[in-house]
Amino acid sequence: MANFQEHILRKQAAASLASGNLAQAESTCRQILSRRKNDLTALQVMGVIAFERGQFADAASYLRKCLTQQPKDPMLHCNLAKAWAGQGCLDRAIASFDKALRLDKAHADAVSGKADLLERRGDYDKARNLLAPLVAAGNEVASMAIVFAKLQQRAGRPNDAIALVQRHLDKPDLGSSTRRQLLFVLAKAFETAGQFDRAFEAYTQGNSVDARPFDADAYAQKIKHLISTFSAQNLATLPRAADRSELPIFVVGMPRTGSTLVERIIDRHPKAHGAGEIAVMAEMVGSLMFELDSYSPYPDCIADLTQEAADRLGRAYLDQLRRTGRGAVRVVDKALRNYENLGLISRLVPGARVIDCRRDPLDTCLSCYMQTLAPRKHPYASDLRNLGLVYRQYERLMRHWQDVLDLPMMTVSYEELVADQEGVSRAILDFAGLEWDDQCLRFYESQRDVMTLSYDQVRRPIYNTSVGRHQHFEAHLGPLKEALGEGGPRTG
Repeated sequence: MANFQEHILRKQAAASLASGNLAQAESTCRQILSRRKNDLTALQVMGVIAFERGQFADAASYLRKCLTQQPKDPMLHCNLAKAWAGQGCLDRAIASFDKALRLDKAHADAVSGKADLLERRGDYDKARNLLAPLVAAGNEVASMAIVFAKLQQRAGRPNDAIALVQRHLDKPDLGSSTRRQLLFVLAKAFETAGQFDRAFEAYTQGNSVDARPFDADAYAQKIKHLISTFSAQNLATLPRAADRSELPIFVVGMPRTGSTLVERIIDRHPKAHGAGEIAVMAEMVGSLMFELDSYSPYPDCIADLTQEAADRLGRAYLDQLRRTGRGAVRVVDKALRNYENLGLISRLVPGARVIDCRRDPLDTCLSCYMQTLAPRKHPYASDLRNLGLVYRQYERLMRHWQDVLDLPMMTVSYEELVADQEGVSRAILDFAGLEWDDQCLRFYESQRDVMTLSYDQVRRPIYNTSVGRHQHFEAHLGPLKEALGEGGPRTG
């Protein structure tokens, strides 16, 4: 009977995972693991859940437990490789893909996964050598075609990339994620070839795949509620943590505004470290109601913040940053959505600095539309109107924080950084309380691997070809311009 019950629970966990109900899948898996701590199915599902949530270290831990039971399963090695890659550990990720290939030299996920990582770190020849024989023989799968099409574009052959991608888009058995990636690669190839209308059509098709519902009115109400909850009057009554450590620098803003570039400039300083998009503060927000033993969800539970809780939570955040920073005196937290959390941040880490990254709103929103931002995390990004509305709410909230918070804040314009790299870089370092170091001008020489969508941009010296990108697509931007407000300010 026990085995039958566990079988039913496994099926329930798999069904919940397939439907996207991660919380239910996790709850079911924990039931299984409480009875059988090494249950392979439950551990695999927990690994997928952790990966989907961006908890890559946890995902790696679950997958390594799976591999102790099935060390010759190439797919498990591939999944572990993806978990390593999520943490930015590309050497470990490539090593895991190599283990999979030793078990099965033709394993498609291993070949395409390794090629993708080689392309990301700039080892273009190695990536091409891995894929070219398969493409020449017509034996590549769609995931390989995606990487090889990127390599073709880099080599100045966008038309070859277009032909390769279109060959795979005709196949009926593509998964939604793969189809979406193919369409975005196709769109970029059309754009590179100067076929801007066809590019926009492909971007639109890509955004329609796996699009998620987004309630712009509800988001506006959320921002309104944050503003009223963290009013100047309410903030004056809230305790703040005693530790005023200057360790944290929060880089916030919309995606595609040069935030990775700003982080890398600071990271190149010998006394600083870029921690990337860490989820620590978002997790604190998610659990704050329970941490404060409050009956009210966030943000209303902030009324129950005590001095003891502020000190405890502030220490927990700083301890995590110190572990990540490995002795650095400044650590950059680049979780951009922390712009929503600056009220709480001002109470828990009052010594923090904030850098708000800005870019022309049309370029910002269009670039979001033209990137494969995860629909689950960015449901607004598949619709130009929603992008414009979210951008204006972000501006609205940042104006409020600038009015009511005493956190040091700096606005960095992407366009100004591109036009005057040294001048703006010096201002960033001065704001961070760090002496100037010439290495900060050579951010592209960093040996750190970057897994954000800007991985390619920060491997090169600063360039200005992305400034004014929207001008090629003016005919398609009516909904975006309307949402942003015709004639409104272009720099916020």
